[in-house]
Amino acid sequence: MTQNSAQTPDWQLHDDEGFLGLIGPVWEDRAADQLVLAFTAEDKHSNQRGTVQGGMLMTLADRVMGHALRLHLEGEPVATIQLDTHFLEAAWAGDWIEARARLTRVTRSVVFIEGVLDSGDRRLMQANGVWKRLRDDDGKASARFQARFMR
Repeated sequence: MTQNSAQTPDWQLHDDEGFLGLIGPVWEDRAADQLVLAFTAEDKHSNQRGTVQGGMLMTLADRVMGHALRLHLEGEPVATIQLDTHFLEAAWAGDWIEARARLTRVTRSVVFIEGVLDSGDRRLMQANGVWKRLRDDDGKASARFQARFMR
């Protein structure tokens, strides 16, 4: 079990709407000039074996990777095309799990991203993804994202 870091002032509630509102809370920290999303694993996140469900970890990876990309693109809408995940170690209820992303290549139409999920010094998952940059001719999608998430 790792310590819940959301007690520090740098952590803020990330989003409590939509799907994340059902599975969260999910916290965010941008203090180190890099987006970090995290949650404390609870019994509700467990699978039949008693470990954190892989789908929960994949959800967090998808969110941190896509969200980091949208922050980089100033809110431009994107969609996941491909998300390859590699589960390396199990997580358990009580674990504080952090997710980080790194953009590896940005083109006019797609972006390549790497993500990792850690609990303390344990690497739980690695992910590689491809995101499609979507049209936003009127700028409304970008403006909504900026108003909600870019502070």
